[in-house]
Amino acid sequence: MRRFRGLAKPSRVPAQPAERPRATHMSRERGASEGLILMMLATLVGFAGLAYDGGMVFNARRDANNMAATAARAGANVIDIDAFYDTGKAEIHPDGTDVAWAAVQTAGGVPLEATISGEINERILVRVQTEYETAFLKFFGIGTFTIEGEYMALVSRDVG
Repeated sequence: MRRFRGLAKPSRVPAQPAERPRATHMSRERGASEGLILMMLATLVGFAGLAYDGGMVFNARRDANNMAATAARAGANVIDIDAFYDTGKAEIHPDGTDVAWAAVQTAGGVPLEATISGEINERILVRVQTEYETAFLKFFGIGTFTIEGEYMALVSRDVG
């Protein structure tokens, strides 16, 4: 009789593992999660694009308002010197609208309107319009946004 060193003699030889039967219902559902993942990815990209373009529209609106404010202040700084010496009151010179238009065009906007108003030409109102071309939303049919900005600058009545 043979002795195994340190090992007990196996009482029986392990059998080969039995082959598992194939699940036919699993093969029909193979890849079902891929479609769900693709839909979720498209939704995520859509929301990211909406957030990006929405933020850029707010920035464009702020830039349009800043452009209008800069132009209105530039136009309001053109004071009619003759009227100032005659009456002692500061009035915007009629060339103030031209200065405002030049300031808007220099900034890259399209001026809609630059008007001088008030009893003694004491305010100038500037409206500008710009367009923002979307980066992501154009894939969903939204190509551009028209942005308008408006600002009114006042001239102080008592300068002296």
